[in-house]
Amino acid sequence: MHATKPQILARMLLNLKRVYVRMHSFPQARDVTELLVAVDPSATNELRDRGLLAFHLKDFSGALRDLQAYLQLSASTTLDEEEREEHAQIWEHVKTLRRRVASLN
Repeated sequence: MHATKPQILARMLLNLKRVYVRMHSFPQARDVTELLVAVDPSATNELRDRGLLAFHLKDFSGALRDLQAYLQLSASTTLDEEEREEHAQIWEHVKTLRRRVASLN
């Protein structure tokens, strides 16, 4: 079975994103994540990553938007223990971001 063009593109972009994250080039990693979301809008893990990258870049409203969307979209799936722990950590980020964004208004 051969990979489709969107699958090949997503794989290449994912590899590029990993390189940027390893290099701590977070603006470029976020740009690549934007492309990954465009290629596959159902990839909730890319919403999570884009939110975490936005947090690193101090784009708190963008981080809040993406992390809340990630939690909502992934809430309907069955989670294993590791995923439940990750959700709990992201929920803590969301609570912190809500306070921070509210203090900026």
